[in-house]
Amino acid sequence: MPALSQKATNPREDRSRLTTMSGVLTGLAALLTVVGGLVIGLHLVDSLPSPLQETPNPQVEGVGVKIVAVRQSHDRGATFVTLYYSVTTGADFSRHDPSRFVQLVSGGVARPPLWVSAPARDLSPNSQQDFSVRFSLPAAEASIVFRFGEEHYLDLPAQVAN
Repeated sequence: MPALSQKATNPREDRSRLTTMSGVLTGLAALLTVVGGLVIGLHLVDSLPSPLQETPNPQVEGVGVKIVAVRQSHDRGATFVTLYYSVTTGADFSRHDPSRFVQLVSGGVARPPLWVSAPARDLSPNSQQDFSVRFSLPAAEASIVFRFGEEHYLDLPAQVAN
């Protein structure tokens, strides 16, 4: 009978070895899954656009300028275009006068706005402010150019939406 009891302990030893080997293989599979997931995740994160990688708005006279929208309208036989734009300031205060800062270039002539959404004012550092200005459009055009700046100019083309 002692031989039987000895055989009874051997299957336990075999089972614990198999359990250990199974545990090691399971752990190894989990580790490979985690590493593979991290590699794929980091690759996907690198391929996504980052706010740090965005193209900055064009700069003129110390502020960033972005055309938000351009809308065309008609009133009493005249055609108008309204420009919606934003200005982003840097580290300093900036004086902004929409009536002098932006012009419509049509037929090689720069035209001042007929109407502005805000009077001249100082803009806080590191801020963004939205403005709108309206121009008379001499002829219906699908693409027009706006000139930004008072002393140094930046010409930006824009598509007109009805």
